[in-house]
Amino acid sequence: MPSHKTQHTICVDLEKIYLAIEEILINAYKYSTNKSQINIFANVSKGYFCISVKNEVPKEPYGGIPQDMEKLVIEPFFRLHPPVEDVISIEKFGLGLGLTVVDYLVRKHNGLFFIHNAIDHTGNRVSNCVLSEIFLPMQI
Repeated sequence: MPSHKTQHTICVDLEKIYLAIEEILINAYKYSTNKSQINIFANVSKGYFCISVKNEVPKEPYGGIPQDMEKLVIEPFFRLHPPVEDVISIEKFGLGLGLTVVDYLVRKHNGLFFIHNAIDHTGNRVSNCVLSEIFLPMQI
């Protein structure tokens, strides 16, 4: 976790935020490249505590989230990709509602949620990734 010289408070319902993070992790797992890693980062930016989840995605058949669909994937019942049958037993929200719930829960905490493609240059090779980011406001 990042270190700070000043004290900050984040007012959240931990159970709800854990639910949002769990949903992002399940989503990352569902669409990740086989045998790849899912990375979780935390940082502070402009008064927000940010939790980011990065997963590598295959170029084919989908290649992540096109920029023009970044807002659509959080809409209720919208599916960019077909359901992944392997995780139905652990999914709490089906029918294309998972990211909608994440966005709703984060906004209830006056936060922001973004999900978008990213290019990862940190490994041995350049790879396509999806980056899911939760921004929660901090109070001094």
